[in-house]
Amino acid sequence: MYNVVLVGSQGYWGKILKRNLLSRSDVKLDCVDLAGEDHTSLEEVLSQAVAGTKVFIATPPATHYPLAKICLDHGCSFIVEKPAFDSYAKCVEILKEAEDKQIPVGVDHTFLFHPTVRKIAKLLNSGVIGDVNYIQSDRLGFGKFQPCGVFWDLLPHDLSIISLLTGSSNCRLVNSYNIDGVPFVGQVAGSNFSVNVSWISTEKVRRLTVYGDQGAIKWDLGSPFIEIYDFNISRPSTSLVLLSKAECKDTREPLAIMIDEFLKWDNPDSYFISRLSDAVSIVKNIEGLI
Repeated sequence: MYNVVLVGSQGYWGKILKRNLLSRSDVKLDCVDLAGEDHTSLEEVLSQAVAGTKVFIATPPATHYPLAKICLDHGCSFIVEKPAFDSYAKCVEILKEAEDKQIPVGVDHTFLFHPTVRKIAKLLNSGVIGDVNYIQSDRLGFGKFQPCGVFWDLLPHDLSIISLLTGSSNCRLVNSYNIDGVPFVGQVAGSNFSVNVSWISTEKVRRLTVYGDQGAIKWDLGSPFIEIYDFNISRPSTSLVLLSKAECKDTREPLAIMIDEFLKWDNPDSYFISRLSDAVSIVKNIEGLI
């Protein structure tokens, strides 16, 4: 039986986490909902928690740091929703303390647990499109405005995927459109990728395209199919040729996969796909854009 504490169960993401956690017969769940900056309730719960208790933090990024400190003070492994923290300095501090205390800390970069993203990674590793040359990611929509801005809100998704596929998420700002000082639209680029994010797009687009020297892969979020194209610059053609569609038959919800893998992760030296140590560079990159 896993003893779990969920912080922020009444929020948008917290409600989804709660539903998934309650669906498991091997979880004993305790929910903590905070009143402003008063963290007493979490302190009280963790002071009575049994060894091995896992904490899921589903609260706004600005609250992650004090909640993480409380978890570390009580020796509890925890996972925070993206972005991990609202500053690089906080990220580094929490990571160092977690490593010193040998406490596993994860970040819920949801798409790293998405079965289709994992299938794309396997296809690329198999060489189906040759060496990866460039990645284009588009995450556009309308609404759900956040005070933190579109970069902190949406970019962690794309940078975490790109980091998984290429090993790097280093990027620079290309341009942005701000309203009252808050970025609503933006474009960033790395040495071999570019990302477009927007809160005020006239259409909803969630698309990942990977170009290799022997082909290309395209995936539209929501589709179970990954399209594989013939794309070779040494053999110019007037059109792309769709070679095949690879179907991802794993229909599990990414959040359910994350929960399962995090609950089983009890050794900071063992593998977990979305560790805080992996998220530090993403936070640093986004902070550098603002």
